[in-house]
Amino acid sequence: YNTLKNEWRSVAGVQDVTAARDVLGGAALQTGIIFNDKDGVQQNIAVSVMLTDDNYLSFYDMELVAGSAFSEGAVQRGNEYIINETLAKQIGWDNPVGQPIQLAWAQEAGSIVGVVKDFNFNTLHHKITPLCIQAAAGNNQGISIKVNTGNLAATLTSLENIWKQHIQDRPFDYQFLDEHFANLYESE
Repeated sequence: YNTLKNEWRSVAGVQDVTAARDVLGGAALQTGIIFNDKDGVQQNIAVSVMLTDDNYLSFYDMELVAGSAFSEGAVQRGNEYIINETLAKQIGWDNPVGQPIQLAWAQEAGSIVGVVKDFNFNTLHHKITPLCIQAAAGNNQGISIKVNTGNLAATLTSLENIWKQHIQDRPFDYQFLDEHFANLYESE
């Protein structure tokens, strides 16, 4: 992924590249988080988790309401979390930034570096639920590429050529995000 990302970023017409385990509008991974509440009592609650590249929030213009984005190297360390407002309210801390939490599958706790304004990460058929975003490597099942549409055919050809240089066993298959969302709500 890092090779593709770096080479794709150099293509004329490409504005940015990011990745995540899941595509927006699809079902997010579910797990638990372990944390100490305001009284120091250990709690475990179920949350949705998005595993993303470190630039995911800026790529999608998501608004941070507290704290900061992931730091450089967060993907390799895997110990920084950004939570949504719904999870921050459920946890109940006055200021969640800097507080430790641990994903149920993790060996060690990490810390909350930011709080993102609530957004619909599932379809609009679901209410917004608690969400924890982790900068994590190796889970990129969906790559997002932001492109200018001025010379789209040439940009797509360049992207595909780079793909074929590095990945011969899978076709270069893509879908525009607006088409993805249209498919989610086709029945309506």
